[in-house]
Amino acid sequence: AWVSLAFDRESVDCEARDCSVSQWHNDAYDAASSARNIHFLRCRAHNAHNTPEFTGFRDGSWEIEEGIQNITLTECVVEDTSATGFKLRSHNSVSVNRGVRFVRCKSLVYYGFMIEALDHDTRTEDVLLKDCYAPGIVMVTGGADDVRIEGGVFGMLSLAPRRLQVK
Repeated sequence: AWVSLAFDRESVDCEARDCSVSQWHNDAYDAASSARNIHFLRCRAHNAHNTPEFTGFRDGSWEIEEGIQNITLTECVVEDTSATGFKLRSHNSVSVNRGVRFVRCKSLVYYGFMIEALDHDTRTEDVLLKDCYAPGIVMVTGGADDVRIEGGVFGMLSLAPRRLQVK
């Protein structure tokens, strides 16, 4: 599948629990297009690599984008993939991503977490990483606002948000 499990337009108050996605084409999981109040609980993205035998490009294990509100990922895992772990961003469209919580999530790939924003029209704000684990890179761009990191273990942090709290 292009995206294996997605919550998109009109998705409100939804949950994915104990799901496992492997060998996806672009994204394993997605929350987009103003979806709100979505919870991923103990979901796993694994076993998807860019190889000649498996066509396409593995982009994000999770993509959270395009005006979402109140998305929570609890105890979700990314492993054994060439895709980015957890990606929070927009595709250059005017939107605000707000209220994303990563709680005890684990990303065992090179780019563990990517939290991006472009400008005042395409924003990402109110993001929490609580007790997460990523031995690779955690990147937060300068357009992101109100990012909090509480606990956790990370290999490398590249942080440039407007407001950041690290505990």
